[in-house]
Parts: sequence; C-alpha cells; structure tokens
Amino acid sequence: MREFEDSVVITSDSGSCTLKFQGPSQKIYEAKHQIAMKFLLTNSEHQTIPEVVVSSRVQPRVQEPSHNPHRNMHQHNYQEKYSFSTRNGIQISIGFGNIAMQDTDAIVNAANEWLENGAGVTGAIFKQGGFEFDRACRQTIEKRYNCRVQTGEAVTTGATGNLKCKVVIHLVGPQWTIHGHNCGSLLFKGIKSVLRLADQTHSKTLALPPVSTGIYGVPITVFVEQFKACLRDLEQKRDGTLEHIRILSIDKQTVQRLVDGFKGNTASGNGGRSTLPPPRYPSSPTSDSPPYTSSGGASSQFYNQGSTAPAQHHQRSYNNHRY
Repeated sequence: MREFEDSVVITSDSGSCTLKFQGPSQKIYEAKHQIAMKFLLTNSEHQTIPEVVVSSRVQPRVQEPSHNPHRNMHQHNYQEKYSFSTRNGIQISIGFGNIAMQDTDAIVNAANEWLENGAGVTGAIFKQGGFEFDRACRQTIEKRYNCRVQTGEAVTTGATGNLKCKVVIHLVGPQWTIHGHNCGSLLFKGIKSVLRLADQTHSKTLALPPVSTGIYGVPITVFVEQFKACLRDLEQKRDGTLEHIRILSIDKQTVQRLVDGFKGNTASGNGGRSTLPPPRYPSSPTSDSPPYTSSGGASSQFYNQGSTAPAQHHQRSYNNHRY
C-alpha cells in the first residue's frame, strides 16, 4: 500500500497554520480542496480571503506489510532482552522500557489502595493520563462506595490523555514489611486478577512492571515464581484473548534479574517454548492460592533468601509507589 505525505499552509491577517496530510494521493487532494473551499466561504462575508498554499513537495512513502502482529510493540519505548512462549502459544517478553509509554492494549499500574497519584510507575502513568485519568480513578473509588482497593485486588479504568493503551489495570501489590510471607499468595492472586481482567477487556497484548519489587521490598525472585505459577495455570485453562505479555522496567539491573529468573525454567533448545515444571498444589488448593506448599515448597526458599530485604526499605516512605 502506497501512502503520500503533503502539507497545506493557511495564512490570513491573524496568522498562519500548517496542516499535514498522510494517505492516498486522491484523498489528500480532496481534503485540501474541501479545506480551501471552507475557508473561502467562511471568510467571504468579512472580505478576508486567506491564501492557501499547497506544498509542491509530495514524497511517496511505501508502507511495509506487517507479517508479525506484534511488530509495532517493539518499535518504540521498549527494548526486549529475553522472550519465550508458553505451551499454548502466549509470548512472554522481558525488557527495558517505560510502562506509561507502551502501546499495548492494556498496561498495569502498580497502584495504591485509593488509586491516587504517586511516584515511579504510578506517577508516570498519571502524568501521561492527565486530569481525566485522575478523575476516572476517583470515580472508580466512588463507585465502590469509597471503599479502598484491597491488596492483591485489581480494577480497571479507561486510558485517557497521552496514554497509548486502551485499558489500565490497577493492581495493589503487597508490601514486604507488612505482609511478609503472605506476599507470594497476594501476588499470585493479583497477577491472576490482572490476567483475568485483560481477557475480560478483550486485550491481546499486556504490559506490566514487576509489581511490589520496588520500594515495597518484595524480592524479585518471589514475583518471578508467582508469575510462573500464573503462567502454568494459564496454560491449563487457556481460553482467553491474550497473545503477548510484556514485563518491563526502567531499571537495567531489575530487567537483568527478571531475565535471569525466567531463564531458569526455560530452554533455548526447545524452540522458545515454555519448559516450566508442573505445579505442586497444596492439599486443599483454592482458586486464589499459589500452587506451592506453605513449607518446603518452591516459594519458601525465596522468602528465606529475601528475609533481609525489608531492612533496605524501613526508612522509605510508602507514599512513593514505584512498583
């Protein structure tokens, strides 16, 4: 498909402006003609006829066909470092980028319980969303009869302002100093809620940060293990719309630790397919509990290894919601 670019400069006594067009040449010609006639008719009563100057430089631009439905996801504001696919074909990508600038169908906000503006991820999303986004968040709380969003719960709002996504999913993550060893189960519940809401909003692509691993102090290993558990659950119950999930951070060290964590259970010699081990369920599993035993399971070792993590965050204010 061939597209053209052109511009129209409209000048009058009060000033001038430039209109730029892109598309088929015939459509550009028709649009320029309509604009010129509109200005001539509008200003004829006042005897002020604007001068319409059409640029003589029309440069053809060939639009390359897209064979990869996710090609546009990797062009702007994202640098992929590692990727793999689950057994049912969902592509998982880990990389470097700003969550607020992603053009996926849905993005995840590492929210606070009142969906208020903050720092880090939350601040970046609110900045792009503008005043309308802040109002949408307030209205969501009002519809809940002014009840806060619980830890591990996710809710949705529309995308406004300069946000490139269609839907924002707000997830309130756990805090290591408050929830301790319950962080794993709360993250599992929250990530499952995010994936469910993505399907309910018919999102094919999703971007999220490593929730709770910033100033909330949860070790990245805990986030990775619970995300893997959710992927295993998704593989078993796959009937949704999601095709691509992107996990990203603006911190290069965080991205590398995410890559290391996910590489631990994937094999490059398997065509990029997931080789996650089968889940180990407790004796009485529930839909919101992680597929790990409470003692001696895969998650407990990460809690023990990360037991010193809270000390790094005692002096930080939890009003700054980075992740």
